[in-house]
Amino acid sequence: MLVSFFAVFYGTIQMYGVVPKGLIPDTDNDTMNVFLRAAQGTSFYEMVNHVERVSQIVNENPNVSAV
Repeated sequence: MLVSFFAVFYGTIQMYGVVPKGLIPDTDNDTMNVFLRAAQGTSFYEMVNHVERVSQIVNENPNVSAV
């Protein structure tokens, strides 16, 4: 049991240097996609109105630079 403990402890120390330590990966490109779904039978023009409302709400957020 003691040998197993030291083997796992040694492996943990070795892996500490290998595993990335950031919450946000370096490949983050600061984008977000929004997908909207509507009930079947919703017309194109109704959907355009929904998209414009969502776009307006997102655009009001001060942390959003472009929509």
